[in-house]
Amino acid sequence: MKLPRRMGDLSIRTKILMLVMLITTVALLLASGSLLLWDYLQFRADLERELSAQALLVLDNSTAAMSFQDVATARETLQTLASNQHIRLVCLYNATDAFFAESRPSQTRRICPATAPSSGHRFSDGVVEVVVRRQVANAGAGTILVESDLEAVSGRVHIQLSTAAAVLAVSLVVAFILSTVLHRIISEPIDALAQTARNVSTSNDYSLRAARTTNDELGVLVDSVNAMLTHIERSEKERAGLLAREREANRLKDEFLMTLSHELRTPLNAILGWTRMLIAHVVAQPEIDRALLKIERNAQSQARLVEDLLEVSRFTTGKFRLERAGVDLIGIANQAIETIRPDAEARHVTIERRFERASAPLVGDFDRLQQVIWNLLSNAVKFSAYDSDVLIEIRQLDDQFELRVQDSGIGIDPAFLPLVFEPFRQADASSTRAHAGLGLGLAIVRRIVELHGGSVTAESAGTGHGAAFIVRLPAATDGAAASRVDATRTTTVHSGDLSGLRILVVDDDLDSRELVAAALGSSRSQIFEASGVADALKMARETTPDVLITDIAMPERDGFMLLDELRRIYGRAAPRVAIALTAQATIADRERALRAGFDRHVSKPFDPLMLVELVREAMAAAVR
Repeated sequence: MKLPRRMGDLSIRTKILMLVMLITTVALLLASGSLLLWDYLQFRADLERELSAQALLVLDNSTAAMSFQDVATARETLQTLASNQHIRLVCLYNATDAFFAESRPSQTRRICPATAPSSGHRFSDGVVEVVVRRQVANAGAGTILVESDLEAVSGRVHIQLSTAAAVLAVSLVVAFILSTVLHRIISEPIDALAQTARNVSTSNDYSLRAARTTNDELGVLVDSVNAMLTHIERSEKERAGLLAREREANRLKDEFLMTLSHELRTPLNAILGWTRMLIAHVVAQPEIDRALLKIERNAQSQARLVEDLLEVSRFTTGKFRLERAGVDLIGIANQAIETIRPDAEARHVTIERRFERASAPLVGDFDRLQQVIWNLLSNAVKFSAYDSDVLIEIRQLDDQFELRVQDSGIGIDPAFLPLVFEPFRQADASSTRAHAGLGLGLAIVRRIVELHGGSVTAESAGTGHGAAFIVRLPAATDGAAASRVDATRTTTVHSGDLSGLRILVVDDDLDSRELVAAALGSSRSQIFEASGVADALKMARETTPDVLITDIAMPERDGFMLLDELRRIYGRAAPRVAIALTAQATIADRERALRAGFDRHVSKPFDPLMLVELVREAMAAAVR
């Protein structure tokens, strides 16, 4: 287990060198060992065959001497083997396997066996022994034993070992040279890749790239690493962008919360201040109306702030919807101008109209389009200097109507112009800014216009050169949609005569309940108040109301349950008119209330002066 760890600590160059040398050495050792073993065995076999041939020749030459019992002649014949310096002993045996004669060098101490050994060859103790037997007519004619040393074999082995060692040394030198070449081919690109990786790691610079020098697997590896670095670099840039956007979002959030706190507290301060002064009777009688107007104006300002926040929330959650109908853009613009006129007059700003035609029919949401024009006019008046002009222009361009609101006020910085329709964006969000607001109006304008299938753009030559906002909306394709402005949109209010009507007002909030009762007090109707569903059902049994005005969200049981219960219990005797008066103010809330059977849906905060007219209209519709 230690060796692999140590090998793992070595460089690739060293590993290649060690592997090449190790493989070369092992291969040569195996090849040399196999060759030496084969040569040794082959040489021994050749030696045995050579000795057997010589012994058989001498035995044949000695047959006659053994026949005549001529020992001397037999010795002379055996001496012919003396020319082979490696032969140590020659023994001759007659046909009866009895010892007959011998020949041996003087230095040997070996002696011939008394009887002839069995034929064959044997290697032992550094010698080889060959026994050859001759038979004639299936009868033994004689046997000879020749014994030789193995010095020739040892010499051959020594030569072979020396040769193998020389070959191994030369091969290792060649292997070392080859490993150097392999280092340049294999390990240098890997080293360069590793160096690139180290540089990236230490510098965190993912723009670095490794150089590709081969087209093999290493080249593919380099390409893969470069592709990975490209991906990481792109991811880092995206992460940096996301981090920057997150920081910007947090900055905008902090600025928005600071601005929101200021914008909500400012009108609240005026409302609470004047209200407490009125309650304390410290306001002089001539100033009471003026104080009430200030309270109303600041309450409306605060209501607009809340409504803008809710609008943005509806955009985000996808709950913003339009009520499409045939409307007249010029009629809507005229009403928006009348609404903004008091603010304009307070700043001595003149609103100039330039309408090239009497009407501009299109299909859209009356309230939302009025909100668009009001927001643009409100911004134009707010950012205009005293004693200046604001131009509102409507003209037709092919199949579109173009509405242009232009002022000569402070203008828009070119750097801020692309961001002017972004929510929560303000050119000046500091505590020393000259103009109030949350920075939501233009974002709402863009969203409403886009939902109508139109577009809105902003133009400004720069700070101090005024600004222009251009809205383009598709014109109505159906002539029947032309010039429709709902009569219910007008601000005309007159007290309807509701004499004798029994009106049941249900709301868990006492102040809201009393406000409704006070608003209906001048209508000469009978007002009954209930704080919840149980109280309302009990009162309905006693009074049989003609009109039900109820909140929706109440403890235990809501306004939907109340209406269902009244109709289930009283049937045709149930209230003829049911009005939902609720803070659930979205279009979806209105549609739900109408589907549930309510005749009207009124969102809080509501105009108390319009409530009597609304009840009168609903009763008139119910009678029809």
